[in-house]
Amino acid sequence: MTALDLINRAYTLLGVKAAGDALSADDTQYALGVLNGLLDSWNTQRLFIITVQEAVANVSGATATVGAGGTFNTNRPVDVENGAFSRVNGIDYSIDWIDRVTYERLTLKSVTSSFPQYAYFDRNTPTATVYFYPVPSATVEIHLPLQVQLSQFADLTTNYTFAPGYQRALEYSLAEELAPGIRGIDPLIVRLAANARRAIRRTNVDVPQMNADLRNVRFNIYSGL
Repeated sequence: MTALDLINRAYTLLGVKAAGDALSADDTQYALGVLNGLLDSWNTQRLFIITVQEAVANVSGATATVGAGGTFNTNRPVDVENGAFSRVNGIDYSIDWIDRVTYERLTLKSVTSSFPQYAYFDRNTPTATVYFYPVPSATVEIHLPLQVQLSQFADLTTNYTFAPGYQRALEYSLAEELAPGIRGIDPLIVRLAANARRAIRRTNVDVPQMNADLRNVRFNIYSGL
């Protein structure tokens, strides 16, 4: 499936063209921009993210960068997932994510340990930064689960393979996006677009499991207990 296929389908849904009619170059380029803008918006919503990629790097010091050319040399993710850990001598130690306020409240950020227990993900762009606490006292292998962004369309003719449900959602959602300034949109298209997006979100939802094991008590970074 190419971007042009999606664009033709969206314009046909709107009734702008018949199935076999060709679009002008201006119309297709405009629609390509709208389509990529739609994907950019979906990348900010967790339930449109298809997969999680594990990035691995050897980290020394309090911080590490995430992005092209960074410590974790990969595409900058929109966000990280739970499940980060450090691996020391073949043993994995979990890392819990904390927010900026919690990290800023740490009065002595230079405390060292064999491996970090907490981390704060600063969503800088184009390169994000991870702040670790305690600071690793030596180089340690860190594993980060990163949200994989939806790829934008490079051009009109490259073929792409979509995960189940995404083609329909893109076709009907693109029709919605293109409608303003062209013509009124059929309420049926709006309803089908919403249903298609809802099906993707329902598939991608990951319900967290409650941990009732009271033996797994972690060190309190405020009280020191």
